[in-house]
Amino acid sequence: MRRPPIILPNTNTRLFDGAQGGRRLFAHLLSLNSMSTWRRKAIELFPDLRDAFQAADTTIYDVFLDLLPRCREAHENEDNEELQKIYGYVAWCAHQNNKDLWNAAGVGFYEHIIDCRQAVDQFHRWVEPDIFEDISELLEWAMGQTRFQKLKDGYETKTENMQKRDLTMMEEAREFAVRRHGDQKYGDHPYSVHLDAVARISKDYGDTAGTIAYLHDVVEDTDVTVSEIELKFGKLVADCVAILTDEPGKNRKERKSKTYAKMAAVSGETQIALIVKAADRLANMRSCVAANHQRLLSVYKKEHPVFRRSCLVLR
Repeated sequence: MRRPPIILPNTNTRLFDGAQGGRRLFAHLLSLNSMSTWRRKAIELFPDLRDAFQAADTTIYDVFLDLLPRCREAHENEDNEELQKIYGYVAWCAHQNNKDLWNAAGVGFYEHIIDCRQAVDQFHRWVEPDIFEDISELLEWAMGQTRFQKLKDGYETKTENMQKRDLTMMEEAREFAVRRHGDQKYGDHPYSVHLDAVARISKDYGDTAGTIAYLHDVVEDTDVTVSEIELKFGKLVADCVAILTDEPGKNRKERKSKTYAKMAAVSGETQIALIVKAADRLANMRSCVAANHQRLLSVYKKEHPVFRRSCLVLR
């Protein structure tokens, strides 16, 4: 059976079609060195591979080659956080309106990860249905009809389950944040208590505000990156979380002054971050009153004038 070409969705573009197509694809991949977004995201998500990814002759195909053994190891160790980052990055590349990135994801990653038994068993969990549909011809060629049909059956079951219950973005954000905050505490309570309190106030301003509310501390307090948030929840949510994340500083005053400066400079859609910040402050103050935490209340009162000025853009 002849290897099928990779076809960019909704086009007639065929980059990989036999030996000549392979050389054509490799030439395209080399030309991607001038494109910075895929490289920047890879470095942010996998900083330990920075030196390899920054090399001038590194292509997006090389990035996938480095991620393949990492993905296999994550499957073996059941490291779901690492798997989320890897599959999320590859999915981001596949969803870009760029034929080179889309084809590289197909022939550089998806075609080869199916050599890992654990990856095949969980393929329907980590690879989105629309991507599976786009690469199904390639997978059937690589796996054979019998193995591919088993994989396809997993997607049909997943689709049925999704139709029964489809999580909203806000629900996904809560699940993600609770998992990544882990056993962190908010006073004597699980951290989810604080996240729920902020979300209850914020969600009156829409699901996006509620989503940001659940994620507002996850970059600051865990190893989650802004790029990871963007991959899973989109650019607007990621931009707002970045605004709400304290920058490094030697003390609270220095950290907060940097955050308030970011808040004062927001415009357009990212103003929703100010609503979430106000909800966060209100939830914190309510908690202080309930616990009679006078010292922290006095800190909030002292900060209030500059906090208020940083939110005046909403007026």
